Amino acid sequence: MALITCPECGNEVSDKAVSCPKCGYVLNEAVTVQVKKTARKHKNTIILCVVLALLAIGGSYISSNTLSADEQAALDNCRWIKSVLKNPGSFTLFDDIIVCHSSGDSDDPDTDIFFYIPYGGTNSYGAMLQDIAVFSNDQYMGDVGDEEDDFDSSKEYAEFVLARMAYDFWASGDALNGTYTIDAEKITRHMK
Repeated sequence: MALITCPECGNEVSDKAVSCPKCGYVLNEAVTVQVKKTARKHKNTIILCVVLALLAIGGSYISSNTLSADEQAALDNCRWIKSVLKNPGSFTLFDDIIVCHSSGDSDDPDTDIFFYIPYGGTNSYGAMLQDIAVFSNDQYMGDVGDEEDDFDSSKEYAEFVLARMAYDFWASGDALNGTYTIDAEKITRHMK
């Protein structure tokens, strides 16, 4: 490395320096242009990375907020439960929603779909009560804790027992084909 004199201020500067450290005078125009090109290239790379990261975050946000047909039906059923509670503001999902396609094929449009929604709400005295609502598609069948005398007819009770069977299998650890869960947090976010 050799020392040269800055033509502007007379300071001794390395011959490899782009500019004088004392006054800022550009000593080597070719090096300065190359440095600017490199800086611009890095800036463009950084901008591209930031844009790609934002697109990835936006895509995951959109996919996490988009509901499937079963999730939309579960959300509608939760809204119905909330609307019939003594204190609708106390509606709470206690666990993931269990979904069972009766044919075992979630792609079959003619299948009955059973929803088991673990919910809670406060009663007139402020106590939180919990149960699991059973829906066949969008029709409320009853709560898992219901008994025969809770129904208007033996036919309604028989339909309820059939609808509850998949839940009983699930609870015993013998899940049927076409049975899965819907994330309670995702449904709760859409309830607001």
